Amino acid sequence: MFNTAPSRSLTRRSRNLLLYGFISGSVGVFFIALGLFLRFVPTFFGEATSPGRFQRGLGQFILIVGILAVIAGILLAIRALTRRRENDLAYVTGRHMSQFFDERYHFIRNINRPQLGYIDAVLVGPPGILVFRILERAGDLLNEKDGWVRKDRNNRWVPMRVNPTKEAQVDVKAVREFLVKNKVSELDVYGVVVFINDPNELRVQLRQPVVPVAHLTVLLDVLKEYYLTSERMKPKAVQRVTRLLLGDL
Repeated sequence: MFNTAPSRSLTRRSRNLLLYGFISGSVGVFFIALGLFLRFVPTFFGEATSPGRFQRGLGQFILIVGILAVIAGILLAIRALTRRRENDLAYVTGRHMSQFFDERYHFIRNINRPQLGYIDAVLVGPPGILVFRILERAGDLLNEKDGWVRKDRNNRWVPMRVNPTKEAQVDVKAVREFLVKNKVSELDVYGVVVFINDPNELRVQLRQPVVPVAHLTVLLDVLKEYYLTSERMKPKAVQRVTRLLLGDL
């Protein structure tokens, strides 16, 4: 199994963000200089005249726009330099799964594209497309249909802040829509919620889960129940979907 990440597209987007940040900052510096000039340089018509007041007001406005542009440029640069380029949980999951799947399968982690949003990982192979929502938690959890609760310190069930099932459903929908937009339709897209913790650290009760849930240690057994039941994709389709998700097309 190929365990890869769209590093080229991630690097390209980070480089583009850095470029946009530089442009925004440069324009901001120019506006600041122009605004200061209009704000403080005496006008030909005199400060007490209407044109003078207009010049000072215009200078103040341009100055504020310039400051905002510089701030936006700094934020874009920070985002470019700190952009997440690896998902450790997805890497661990891919490494674990590589011992069970052959070279016909492609495990693509850390997908982050405008058309898709952020997705932990996607497995593309003959059985179809499998979208992963990967978490690391400890304690006691209960998943009933599409709802999630956890036990707090007082041993009471309280709603979880994060709902892995709904997040997985959003990711599956995004992948389907992405494939349709790229003229790749009629492909099976599945979802799975995976916890990488050892079962002794995390206890999950399941009651008619809408999206399959599994500890990493028993993930293969869970996939055999629905994803690995048959081969639904031809090799050319696997290659095309893989290249699309990697950003090579």
